[in-house]
Amino acid sequence: MADAYELKNLEALCFLYLTFSHATDDELTRDEMNTIAQTLREWSHTATLEEIGQILKKTVTAYKGIGSKADRYRKASEYASELKDNVSYDNLHKVVTHLTTIANADGKLVESERKFIIATANTLGVPPPESLL
Repeated sequence: MADAYELKNLEALCFLYLTFSHATDDELTRDEMNTIAQTLREWSHTATLEEIGQILKKTVTAYKGIGSKADRYRKASEYASELKDNVSYDNLHKVVTHLTTIANADGKLVESERKFIIATANTLGVPPPESLL
């Protein structure tokens, strides 16, 4: 079972990954959703599958409750800033790597995804992947 600190970070990651997966191309594929779930499981060695499922459901509900794409991006950026303050540099770099993995889950990397990854890397204070520059 994950503690409150870890759950808060998982919620931030989930919103960031969900926003990235959906808002960048207005599509959320089953492969992307499965990749998000697997990625969250990699982040936590203590969260149960039930907790991961609850985080996903809660995050999807919160995401749907935010009306505009701009507001969803703003909230994702706020979560990225929180993560910058709460996780190690190596883990921040891992966030960017995971975004790239999620982007490729549907077999294509579109320009809006590339821009999101670069902007998130900048917010997190880590270099974006050279392949995206």
